[in-house]
Amino acid sequence: MRLNAPLAPGVYLGVEALVQAAGGALAIGGDGPAVDYLVCMQRLPAERCLEDRIRDDRLDAGEIDRAAETLAPFLPRGAVGGPGGPRRNAAPGRRRGGGAAAAAARADAGCRELHAALRRALAAQREQLAARECREVHGDLRPQHVYPGDSPVFLDRLTFRRELRLMDPAEELAFLALDCERLGAGWVGERFLETYRRDSATPSPRR
Repeated sequence: MRLNAPLAPGVYLGVEALVQAAGGALAIGGDGPAVDYLVCMQRLPAERCLEDRIRDDRLDAGEIDRAAETLAPFLPRGAVGGPGGPRRNAAPGRRRGGGAAAAAARADAGCRELHAALRRALAAQREQLAARECREVHGDLRPQHVYPGDSPVFLDRLTFRRELRLMDPAEELAFLALDCERLGAGWVGERFLETYRRDSATPSPRR
């Protein structure tokens, strides 16, 4: 409730206990020991979410701009979490046998090539990245969590680990832009990035 209400006013309504009633049946609210807690929300029409709108080609540029302008002030306001720059997410090694091992070796070779290219790109921008700051952002900003309209809302912030919500705001918007491009509407993500670049006090180079 605390994390989601600012970006989705009127959608997150309260918390109810899921209790074990007499005879062992589960019930929402009432007497009995609580076995879990549920967040009560207003149900929004699925067709209103950005993902559905992209798939059905029902996009309105004015509403996209309004959503981007709603989100942009929220991103720089978060608590500073530390210096920016690349995060290290190393994949664990795995052993395989037979044909799976050969296929995995080819895939691993491709991954190593990609990893090397990423390291070169990061090294070329290290000073620029180090000058930026991580902030507490949405953490799971995807088209299915964005609801444009007259009063845009953004649902389902990542709640279970605060450190996963700490990232460069431009990084979060870049992931949203990538998802929009995957769905066939790259211009939508670009509108969010451009709005953030325009409104943020921190320069966000396009590269």
